[in-house]
Amino acid sequence: MEILKQQKLDIPLSLKTGQIIDGYALKKPLIQNERTWLTTKKTKQYVIKFAPIEAKEDNQILDLFVKEAWNAKRLKAKFFPKAVIPKNRSCRYYVMQLFEGEDLNNYLASHLHVTIDDAVELAQILLNMSQFLLKYDLLHGDIKPNNIMIAKIDENTTEYKIIDFGSITEIFSKESRAGTPSFLSPERFQGEAISETTEIFAIGVTLYLSLTGKYPYKEIEAFQNPLFKEAKKPSHYNSNIPSWLDSVIMRSIALNKDQRYEYYSEMKYELTHPQKVKPYFIKNAPLIEKSPLLFYKSAFTIMTVINFILIYLVLK
Repeated sequence: MEILKQQKLDIPLSLKTGQIIDGYALKKPLIQNERTWLTTKKTKQYVIKFAPIEAKEDNQILDLFVKEAWNAKRLKAKFFPKAVIPKNRSCRYYVMQLFEGEDLNNYLASHLHVTIDDAVELAQILLNMSQFLLKYDLLHGDIKPNNIMIAKIDENTTEYKIIDFGSITEIFSKESRAGTPSFLSPERFQGEAISETTEIFAIGVTLYLSLTGKYPYKEIEAFQNPLFKEAKKPSHYNSNIPSWLDSVIMRSIALNKDQRYEYYSEMKYELTHPQKVKPYFIKNAPLIEKSPLLFYKSAFTIMTVINFILIYLVLK
């Protein structure tokens, strides 16, 4: 990574449609800041991400971009788009495979929610991706629908790619500001380290939103210090969600981290073994919610005792 940083490369201040850089013809910007472009080269399409303009003067921003490019190149797995750093670059950028699809956020805007099968598959992909990164002591840091690309190959096949190498950070980092407020666990707002369980929370919020079209704890704005109230079960908004998946999602977004999955492997196991999933109840939930049968049995017993007492008093 240090070699990449030491390379004497320009950072272009402006980029425009039709411009050709190292044989790549810029077609259109894909992000508002105009640093990520759709390009073509020899009839093929690619995505190029250029270093931020601020990196010209700010070494910290430059370091972050070099680290992003390095991670994009070395983290090779089927859930990431392929990326390369051309050897003979004339400026700071890296090139990614173009994935023919749309981000999950846009997909949800037109489809309202994904199917149960697609949600389970997405959850497994996000957990597999997270376990892959863990081998490098890394976390994605910003799991959310905007960073998930989706493409319907046919009626029965859905393909996903996880994007945004810039958010990837070291596990247990307290300095990292990676993440989007609506997907951050309560402890992240208190300055606690990013960890497996905070990533699981983001995965859970993503699944909840993907299946219901709603945020479990409402949308949280930047710089807001939210007051979390217990979420409704996702099946409250989508009756197709089975009770076992309800429990998996609610456990993944538990406000009390002691009730949440601690490790990716725990959540992954329950997703693949629905029959093993124990019902999830919010701490201090009323008995009628935890065990309706026990509640009504207890109520019946109490009413029976009261009736006997009333009969005894009447006949006395």
